[in-house]
Amino acid sequence: MSVFYYELPTTGAVTFGDLLDDRTGLHTEHISSASSSRAQVRGILKETKRMGAQKDYLRVIKVMEDYLPQLGGIMDCVFAEELVPRFDPKFSWRSTLSSHLLKNSPRVEGTGFYYELCFTLLTYAYGLADLSHATVTSLGLYEQEGYVSETERKEKDEQLNFAARTLCRAGGVFKYISDSILPEWAKVNAASSKGKDRPPDLSPEVLTALPKIAMADANALAIRKLMSRAVAESIAVPGAALPKSHPAPSLLGKLWIHVHTEYATARSLLSKSSSLSSRDEVAGELRRYLERAAAHALAMAFKWFGVDAGEHERNGAAIAFLTAAKEELAELKDVKSPGAGGDSKSQRKEAMAEEIDSVSQWLRRYKVANDSVSTSPPRSPPFSHVLPTSAPSDQPTPVQITFQDVPTKAQVRATVPDGLAVLKLTPFSLPRAAFGPSSGTGARGGDGVDRDGEEYVRAGQYF
Repeated sequence: MSVFYYELPTTGAVTFGDLLDDRTGLHTEHISSASSSRAQVRGILKETKRMGAQKDYLRVIKVMEDYLPQLGGIMDCVFAEELVPRFDPKFSWRSTLSSHLLKNSPRVEGTGFYYELCFTLLTYAYGLADLSHATVTSLGLYEQEGYVSETERKEKDEQLNFAARTLCRAGGVFKYISDSILPEWAKVNAASSKGKDRPPDLSPEVLTALPKIAMADANALAIRKLMSRAVAESIAVPGAALPKSHPAPSLLGKLWIHVHTEYATARSLLSKSSSLSSRDEVAGELRRYLERAAAHALAMAFKWFGVDAGEHERNGAAIAFLTAAKEELAELKDVKSPGAGGDSKSQRKEAMAEEIDSVSQWLRRYKVANDSVSTSPPRSPPFSHVLPTSAPSDQPTPVQITFQDVPTKAQVRATVPDGLAVLKLTPFSLPRAAFGPSSGTGARGGDGVDRDGEEYVRAGQYF
């Protein structure tokens, strides 16, 4: 699976000088700087929308990072009444997660600075996720290419790790909106922060689902990196004995179960969002992506639980798990993959076919083992039958046919353990306001710590 590709929104023009009255006479330069930064946001988003596949996401991220302290300064001064709105501030952003009755990605106008802040942070997080997507797309299926040297593979592993860590950052931004911004918005204006007029992008369910999607994508990439050396060593002989570098199959099963749970939970949240208008729903592309990603992760978990069972001579359970994995993958093989955003369709189809072949190899191996004739006493594992054959009395060890019953899919699913995460979300907090009562003088990063090492007490809460 790849990383979900988010369409970046565009936004309408805003001039803070027209919107705000500077009662102190001290913020003329600040207002001009904030307006200039906002214009750069609008410009880079329009430019990026017109570009082809080679979009400059690093530049988008930089522009959004530059604007956040400026917006923070404006909000700081507004709440301190140093700047007073001449009329209700309205900001328009294109809702890129909305599937409207009439068209996709409608332009939605919202009232208040929290609306602007939420969409600014969303766009920032989308940019981080899309940078990760672009990085992964550029790598291709490098671990399956026999001509890639060990040095090259390690370099690409590091790029994969960068993509995963970038998604952890995106997840932190998404979660910050849900956990910190929405509650603050509700205190200021309960109607606008909870009302039905908001686009799907800002509904509580969607904002709870987005960090789960980012972290599921990140953990899937982490699993791929964990497997890269073993895949490179065994790609020539699918289904053969596991190389020494191979992670424990039981561990892989737990990792994939966690990924499946995150995708499935996100999908459930999006399908039951009660905050949406009857005309709006979350874009079908994202919902289909989650359906497919959850099924793929479950298939991978079944595969590795099956291999683990087989390697411990529980062949019946191995056959049941691998059969379930093959069925899940077969259903996915010919389904259109949404959210590709530039991925090679032939590459994805090839990868799916190779995965089905790998599962088939393992399945045949354990079926043969389950039906094999043994000349040694059986271990009598669960669901086993031992059929002694007629043998001469002088034969020390009678020939025996040992096989295990194959449990049902429901029976083996009941044995699936809890999932395990490789990566954790990277916490985010707003940067220090560029100006205003709580701006101070130090410069601080997104972690809320001043460059001199002292933690900023009101990090992320200057309004």
